[in-house]
Amino acid sequence: HCSTNKDDLWVSWFDNSQLIISIGSKPAPGSQIALRFGKEAPLTTSEKGWYGEPAIKLLQRLIAEKRVATRYRNWPANIDIDKETELFGLKEVFDFLKFAVAQKAN
Repeated sequence: HCSTNKDDLWVSWFDNSQLIISIGSKPAPGSQIALRFGKEAPLTTSEKGWYGEPAIKLLQRLIAEKRVATRYRNWPANIDIDKETELFGLKEVFDFLKFAVAQKAN
């Protein structure tokens, strides 16, 4: 698999074509992670990230947007970490992730 991050936003692509979008490097167990676009209600999950079809839809939205706000509860400090991330170039980086994983499989 291949992963990339910018600030606390992580995108991972696996050789079985599985996409995972996650927030933070060490989220507290059982805590929620969240993404927010502008003034919209946040998208949250208590999982380690978004998988499958929700991750694909989320990636499409991330590629279309200019920035996203993220939040996760850091482990072991147990404090909320908030960041705002510029999304310029995400499509190109994701295309490269898919290319790199395909090359590894060959």
